Amino acid sequence: ANALGNFREFIEATTKHPCMLYYLDNYLNTSAGPNENYARELFELHTMGSANYRGDLSSINPFFCDPNHDLNSDGTRDFYIDNDVYEAARAFSGWTFETDGAAPNRGQYMFVDSDSDRFNKAILCQPFFSDPSPEQHGQAVLDLLANHEGTARHIAEKICRRFVSDDPPQSIIDSTAAEFIAQSSQPDQLKRVFRHVLTSAEFTDARAVKFKRPLEWMASAMRTLGISYVTHPSFSIDWVFDKLGHGMFGWHPPDGPPDVREHWSTSNNMIERWNIVYSVASGWYRWNDHEDFDFSVTGEMPAGTWTAYEVVDWWAERIIKRGISAPTREGLAQFVAEGRNFNLPLPQDQIDSKLRYLAALCTMTPEFQRH
Repeated sequence: ANALGNFREFIEATTKHPCMLYYLDNYLNTSAGPNENYARELFELHTMGSANYRGDLSSINPFFCDPNHDLNSDGTRDFYIDNDVYEAARAFSGWTFETDGAAPNRGQYMFVDSDSDRFNKAILCQPFFSDPSPEQHGQAVLDLLANHEGTARHIAEKICRRFVSDDPPQSIIDSTAAEFIAQSSQPDQLKRVFRHVLTSAEFTDARAVKFKRPLEWMASAMRTLGISYVTHPSFSIDWVFDKLGHGMFGWHPPDGPPDVREHWSTSNNMIERWNIVYSVASGWYRWNDHEDFDFSVTGEMPAGTWTAYEVVDWWAERIIKRGISAPTREGLAQFVAEGRNFNLPLPQDQIDSKLRYLAALCTMTPEFQRH
């Protein structure tokens, strides 16, 4: 609901969401027993990021800022320390959800004033005075973090890593962070930030460099092969993603699945991808009592396509939809030709026996594995 909206509204919505309150224990956070789990992840993952954490400086006075720690002179420290996390945990005390099973608003966010910490605090060098109005201290923390330059850089880097490359140019990170700050008051702030990235020269120049995570690869393979999503007593697509290490809603750490090639391009992951698409090509998921998890190649290729290179070129264009390298073309042709000359006509029965597996193999090429 907030992915293309305003970031400040986004993080408040996640802060108050019962699933987040429960998952990171803020529903247990009270003045009598502060719990820092959510506050720490709010700083480390959701806003400023671990790059802006200075655990080595936790002994500095949290109430005052040295000018060397406030390079843009806005009165807010450039980085956060452990004490900022502890103080923010106090600011979010009393933010919980209704746990009474008989209550009509069971499971919904609620603020319990008697559980909130009403005393002075200092966060990122900013004073929080005692006896606040309900939610005031927590709201002020969200204001600070949503508009912090460290947050802008962290979010910009994550977006650019997601859409441009694993190691995006500093130029696009810097310009995206500046756009994030410039649009901070807009209701569609994030939409404007995404537009900035997706219309940039850095994005255009980085075509076909991002490695597909398992969900993206499987979705694109199903789309291009024409495989319909089905459920069946002997098959679950959840099982497919579990084998690929990308189980739906199954990433247990609060940081989310990695967004870099090294994590997903391991030999085991690539073998599992091939095993899955090869199983589909082999017809393992055909059932008489249900729509099949399958695809067809019948009648697609034009008549008169006889040589290994002609067959490969047609299916590479059909499946991959972009130019392929000479080694990729050579490897696919070897598979089709089975030792015969790549430029001479092949027997029709040999071509027919190869097409389903060739189509599947095209989804395993380096070119198809990248955005």
